[in-house]
Amino acid sequence: MDARKNNITSEGDFTIGQFFEALSASEYPDYILELIEKVQDWMREIFVVENDPEDKKTDPVAALFETDPEPDMEELFSRIEWLEKYADVLPNVKRPIGREEVAVINVGTAELESCMRIAVDYASIFNSEKCRRVWIISDSFNFMDISGYVAHISKLSERGITFRFLLVTPWGWVEMPIEGNDGGKNQILWKTVKKRAEK
Repeated sequence: MDARKNNITSEGDFTIGQFFEALSASEYPDYILELIEKVQDWMREIFVVENDPEDKKTDPVAALFETDPEPDMEELFSRIEWLEKYADVLPNVKRPIGREEVAVINVGTAELESCMRIAVDYASIFNSEKCRRVWIISDSFNFMDISGYVAHISKLSERGITFRFLLVTPWGWVEMPIEGNDGGKNQILWKTVKKRAEK
């Protein structure tokens, strides 16, 4: 076997090719898995319908429509402040540090099209020298909101900036392929809610 063809040195060390391949791989960093868990916890708390099953007078279906959950975005962002140790978090009231990793949060009252614009602008203009991977954590996926940025994402991919789109619900999550992604093996595999082991 020719080691050069597989980017493996005779000593078993990583080559530059393997390093960049690892960066764009489909595995998820621990901080992204923890972020997803925090977002899901927040989602479940919003949509809890308090209904005593012993109370026959309460119609559970009616209770769903009578409940008007107002998502507390400040509460969510206070829960994920720790994320700033690993990635720039957008949107944000504070100026981002300018890290290689960026997490764009699109949940609750946020609009997907606006978050896509923030992600592309930050990666291409405001942090173009350092940014290498953009994680979009979203509770919705709308082709029309994303289609206007496909050409941008493709061009940024040519410059070594990877976009990863994770669609998150209270019950599970999935990675959605978008232009410029490496089409990793883990995309379109539904991830059910499972608490991560405590460290």
